[in-house]
Amino acid sequence: STYPDPLPSWHGGVTGKSFDNGLASLAAYRNRWEQDDQYHEVLFVEERQQTDEGHTLKLDLVTRDIRDGQIYGWDNKASVSYLNNDFWQRFDTDSQVRFYTDHIKKQYGQCGGFYSNAARFYHYSKAYTPRTGPDKGIQKPAGDYVDFARMLFNPNEDGLQLERDNRAYWIGRIEHDRQTGLWGYNDQACRQY
Repeated sequence: STYPDPLPSWHGGVTGKSFDNGLASLAAYRNRWEQDDQYHEVLFVEERQQTDEGHTLKLDLVTRDIRDGQIYGWDNKASVSYLNNDFWQRFDTDSQVRFYTDHIKKQYGQCGGFYSNAARFYHYSKAYTPRTGPDKGIQKPAGDYVDFARMLFNPNEDGLQLERDNRAYWIGRIEHDRQTGLWGYNDQACRQY
């Protein structure tokens, strides 16, 4: 009841992320993935876990595929971008994907991969014919829309070891800076926001 609908203007004007479209999207999501999801037995949802190194993490979902017995991690993303190669490319070498995959392998002795589950919310204030993307040339009436896609990532052992080494490097560097009181300059800050 306290959800702002429509979202405030500072939210970027994403009118497709409305309360009504959110509710409609839940049913559409179930219909879209019903066939695929029937094979995934849910092991846990958003459960905090401790890693061997003492870090806390919280995966969105962990399942077992009843067809092959493999364990899979899941993360959910919402976007206004097309769910195409440009969108998926950013997750291919993502630390979260590698860290969570490594954790699942350690905890269960196996990991079939890591799913990134994405929903794209958008709105057309009037009828519109997209010039790019999967709906190129197809006239869409005004209204709220949602698209769904998912991608399975399966980092190899070299990628997982690289993530372990990188994590250890940064923990060591931060601990050193804390002990000396001299903090390194972060030249990798996100400048988009």
